[in-house]
Amino acid sequence: MEECAEIQKPICKALRFGENDQYPNPNFPGATSANIHDISDEIDDLLGVVELLLEYGVLKRPADPVRIMAKKKKVLKLMEYAREHGSLT
Repeated sequence: MEECAEIQKPICKALRFGENDQYPNPNFPGATSANIHDISDEIDDLLGVVELLLEYGVLKRPADPVRIMAKKKKVLKLMEYAREHGSLT
């Protein structure tokens, strides 16, 4: 659950400041990071937890491709609606 919540912060920052917004990386002095990289890192962390749950038998099956396709279609339809109404470019 914690990993799911951690994805929210960089997504909110990307929506507010842009996905390529650069800021100092607190883990590496002198280096910078971008919101899109943080989103990717957090998704990787979540996928790592999902893999562990599968390996330990907590989740009994891998992802359902039919369900995933249905979700993708729904999101694409909502994105088109948002595009038509000017809230997504």
